[in-house]
Amino acid sequence: MNPTISIIVPVYNVEKYVSACIESVLNQTFNDLELILVDDGSNDNSGIICDTYMEKDERIRVIHQKNKGLSGARNRGVREARGKYICFLDSDDYISLDFCEKMQRMLEESDADFGACQYRKFHDNEIMDDIKESNRPYSYMSNREYLEKQLGSGFSACAKMYKKEIFDTNSFCEGKIHEDIIWSAQLALNLKSGVCYTEEKLYYYRQNNSGIMAASKRKCSPDRVYAGECLINAVNDRYPELLEKAFKYGIIFPWSYVDGIYVHRTFSENKLFLKELQKVLRENRKLLKSNQFNLTKIEKSRLIIFSYSLLLYGCNAYTRLLRLYLYKVIGKDAYKDGHGI
Repeated sequence: MNPTISIIVPVYNVEKYVSACIESVLNQTFNDLELILVDDGSNDNSGIICDTYMEKDERIRVIHQKNKGLSGARNRGVREARGKYICFLDSDDYISLDFCEKMQRMLEESDADFGACQYRKFHDNEIMDDIKESNRPYSYMSNREYLEKQLGSGFSACAKMYKKEIFDTNSFCEGKIHEDIIWSAQLALNLKSGVCYTEEKLYYYRQNNSGIMAASKRKCSPDRVYAGECLINAVNDRYPELLEKAFKYGIIFPWSYVDGIYVHRTFSENKLFLKELQKVLRENRKLLKSNQFNLTKIEKSRLIIFSYSLLLYGCNAYTRLLRLYLYKVIGKDAYKDGHGI
């Protein structure tokens, strides 16, 4: 008999954390579940730890594969899943003991496309007790409303429970990072039955040093620009009234790292990022000039300069840097006048 819930955990070099992750699933108050551990080519003891747990609990299945990245591991887990509902859990995170019980109940009662909850951040090596929250009534959102919420808070495939049939026509984009933005844009285009949402913090998100270091490398990836472009295209096609917010999240946010690249002269490692960003801005130059996105005059002028020439933008950036030092010498605030970098 097939389980009600399939929880998919991509595993890659997390021997320090994966046991806590697995234990949080095995100790759920809702027992009718399967845990699919996808060992994505780990070269530490993560795969051995997963196999050890599988020997102890028949609800666990372990898949060992060559490294295909997060999206490849998730897609493999989905193909193997037998549950009515599917959840994704990162292998260095864990879930509250009643995560499955509450999320499954929400979906059964609402018949939404998927359910979502809040998450609680904690730092590496911090001991987190499972905090029992009082039951809060969930709210129902249209797919448009939830997309708008994510444009303000960020995108993640975790802290959610999906109907399995969603994956008949949707999958994760392999070979790209920032896959959760692309995934969410895809769902915004293809789903229609809405989202049930609770403010309860049922997902525990670990912030560790390796994650922070990885994030610093990811933020200037050309894949971040590609993901932003996917988001803009999806919004423009289905919810054009959200185009301004989508453009600011998808393109203006990664563009905010450009000045840092010029100041630190890290051009070679960020060459593709700069080129991809310039391409998207060039394609949207008419909208920028018409101020479709309600940018400040200074923001608009800098974006337009960047869309025409990286060299010309460099002249602008270094002029602002020089002005910053001159303002400092005379005791004035360059940022107050919009001249900082």
